Amino acid sequence: MMRAETVRVSIRLTAEQYRLLKLLVDAGAYSSMSDALREAVVRLVRDYAPLLRHAYT
Repeated sequence: MMRAETVRVSIRLTAEQYRLLKLLVDAGAYSSMSDALREAVVRLVRDYAPLLRHAYT
């Protein structure tokens, strides 16, 4: 299976957002902060899929 091309993105989080994200990783919910953020993007895109389809059709 081929891996999708990736792009590096920098974001700014509040200290509280960072702390909570780190807690999720430290608790084992995600293997890294990058994995947690990727999952968040997947969910966001999935949740807005109807809007995205409408905007680009």
